[in-house]
Amino acid sequence: MQKKFYVNFLTRIRGKGNLGKVYSFGQGLAGKIIPGFDYDSSKRMLSIEYLKAIEAISRGLKLPKYEGLSDLFNFKNFKKMPVLLMRDLGSKSLDNLFGEEFDLAMESRKSQLELAKKKGVCIYDPFLSNSVWVPEENQTYFVDPYHWSFLDIPNSKKSQSIPIFNFEDERFSEFEF
Repeated sequence: MQKKFYVNFLTRIRGKGNLGKVYSFGQGLAGKIIPGFDYDSSKRMLSIEYLKAIEAISRGLKLPKYEGLSDLFNFKNFKKMPVLLMRDLGSKSLDNLFGEEFDLAMESRKSQLELAKKKGVCIYDPFLSNSVWVPEENQTYFVDPYHWSFLDIPNSKKSQSIPIFNFEDERFSEFEF
């Protein structure tokens, strides 16, 4: 069953990238939207990111727990838009840290980058803004895996195409295309 969220866009923004914006929805949830694109294009991009995140998590990389795709109603323009729901990490990206906290976060990030390399995950945009430090867990999480690829999965290098994943896998059983 797909969850429906009706969110006021006065909600606190968590992150802003080239294409997407991440909002905190409260109750431990954050959601990524891609404004400026039609519904189907946004849903396709978020679907690709979702699949890549699930695959990276299955390989042991630290990303926020992804809840899946839902629809969001924008009260500004009265249109429905897709949203990718995930755990709200509630912390700062590494590009906003300083001193000892930055050093700890970078050490955690370095170990995650080494793990990615061992597991065949190519992170093409390892910007500090795509890494989030959660001090309570002493852990850095990666976000925004849209441009990542997996050496053992055909087509995963192309962000415009859906990688060839094993959709028989139970992790994808509730996913709609």
